Formats: sequence, structure tokens, C-alpha cells
Amino acid sequence: MLPTPPRTQLWSYAEEDAFLTVAKPRLRLAIMLFIYTAQRPGDVLAMAKICVTARDGRLWIALLELPVHDRLAPLLCERLSAPDGLLLVSSPTGRAWVYRNVARAWDDAARQAGILDRQRRDCRRTAVVRLADAGATVPMIAAVTGWGIDYPEVAAGASRHRRQR
Repeated sequence: MLPTPPRTQLWSYAEEDAFLTVAKPRLRLAIMLFIYTAQRPGDVLAMAKICVTARDGRLWIALLELPVHDRLAPLLCERLSAPDGLLLVSSPTGRAWVYRNVARAWDDAARQAGILDRQRRDCRRTAVVRLADAGATVPMIAAVTGWGIDYPEVAAGASRHRRQR
């Protein structure tokens, strides 16, 4: 096998907005959960509505003990108020969404949005920065991603957040 070169690309807010403009509602929530929780697709697709709680005037993802970023909160609130199903992200039929179908819908939306140089795997790296922006600490980010505190993306996300403040 040929080695895969490491990637350092992050989703910009402009790319995120372009994707959200063309994506269907359930796919919008999926990408936002990928970008703002650092969870793998299988974990995001299995998240139930009861995983989201309100505390101290903001939303939290309970199983992860993560504060919800301001850009994710409106989509979560909209989904939580919907009477259908228990899953946060379900297929258009209301059942659990198979990842290969999410990937196809994702690729179509990315192509329509003109996003050709970002991949689904770039979401976890982007999430590290977004988590720091939402107020998550470096140990929280490391715990959620499974990466060490000294992992380059964790350190870069935290330092990038400190520079932006």
C-alpha cells in the first residue's frame, strides 16, 4: 500500500455555509455534528435526541460532556423540537442512516456547493478548532477525540483559539 500523506486542511466557515446552503436538512445536521463534535460518522449517526441537554443556559452533548457551539445549536434545537424519531440524524425515511448513503448525499452536496478540496475526514480536524472556540478545554478535546493532549491537532486547535481571542 502506498502511504497516505497527512492532511492539514480545515473546513472554513465559508465552505461550511456553502455546503449548508445546498444540503438537505438531515445532512445539514450531520455535517454540523461531524464538524462540531469530533465524533466519527458511526457515532454521530447513532446519537439519540436524549443525548442533548440544556444546562447553564446552553446546550450540551451529554455523553461527551461537550458544550454545543453557537453555530450548531439552532440546528439541534430545530431537530429536538421535531416530533419524529429518536435519532438526531436519521435517513429521509426516518430510519437509521447507513453511512454509505450519507457519503453519497455528502458528495453530491459538496459538488453542488463547489467544494472540491475538502473531505469528510477533514471534519474531525476542523472539530478540534471549533470545540476550542465553543469553550472546550484541551483535556476535554483530547478525551472526546481519543487523541493525546500533545497530539498536533489538539495543540494547534487550542493555540489557534487563543490567538483568535
